Amino acid sequence: RERDAMSKLFKLKKWLTVPDAARHLSIAFGEEVSESDVLRFCLDGHLKLSVQLVNGGYARLRKPVEVADIQFDRVSNLDGSGYIDLPRNGSIRSDELGVFQVSREVTELEAAVWDLPLFAGERLDVEHRYQMLTGGPEVSTVYLDGALVQSTNGTLFELQEHFSDNKHFDKMNLNNPYLHADNFYPAGGLPQDSVLVVRTEALREFE
Repeated sequence: RERDAMSKLFKLKKWLTVPDAARHLSIAFGEEVSESDVLRFCLDGHLKLSVQLVNGGYARLRKPVEVADIQFDRVSNLDGSGYIDLPRNGSIRSDELGVFQVSREVTELEAAVWDLPLFAGERLDVEHRYQMLTGGPEVSTVYLDGALVQSTNGTLFELQEHFSDNKHFDKMNLNNPYLHADNFYPAGGLPQDSVLVVRTEALREFE
């Protein structure tokens, strides 16, 4: 009966929380699957993990770019002793995912479910939660470029935090308007008001 009830509810839902995903897999496999098991499946690349941004968020678009197409501006360095070349249209990221240019403009992300690449700061968050569930050590590593989320069509975004929420920042130095690009910096991880979830489509593929 429990399996039939879960099956009916499963068909109606687009995503499940991690504890509910563990319960669903336990019934489907006929053996206990814990919340930490689900996170490990995701961290090891077997299952796609997502996050519900309950109140939305702010981010900068991460656009794939060819190295030959990157444009630079030459500016004097701080002490005036020489010049440095800065990317004209935003910072450059080069990693296992490819080469990307991060837009200077800040985008408001809708309150919705976004996929997690589990490559940058978001991976550290999930690894930390896994360690806490299994009695492991605290994850203290920091990823300076922030956490990533991904739309269903594969577009990458770097999550941002507003300096007004940083207690160490002098609010007198904020720019107008609120969404001014210089008012934001890479988020240290996933928002506190977000919830890790697994899309039912991803669970079907995993099963």
